[in-house]
Amino acid sequence: MERNLRKQRVGVVVSNKMDSSIIVAVERRVKHPKYGKFMKKTKKFVAHDAENTCDIGDTVKIISGSEKNKTGEIIKIYPKNGKLLIKGINFKFKHMKPTKENEIGDIKQIEAPIHHSNVKLISKLS
Repeated sequence: MERNLRKQRVGVVVSNKMDSSIIVAVERRVKHPKYGKFMKKTKKFVAHDAENTCDIGDTVKIISGSEKNKTGEIIKIYPKNGKLLIKGINFKFKHMKPTKENEIGDIKQIEAPIHHSNVKLISKLS
């Protein structure tokens, strides 16, 4: 499945000091609402770099989504509905009622499956 509907940002790597992570600065031009002058706005994003191949100054592309820049290990694959269960990603909370008079309620945190179109192998783009 093509990933054309995702918001993509192009930026420059400004830091690669973390293990398997980089910081990318995305610059955009915004018109001032009152004076009309164009200003540069910069926002930094943390991206995953599994092989530690990116250097400072490289240009990379970030694909954003609800679980942007998170990585995890695939636990289970559901081929019928095209979803993956990934360790440490997409947590759902289940509220449990108390079963006995002396027992209190509980909130359980479980991992929910993610559609395969939201999972991408990370590689260097320059």
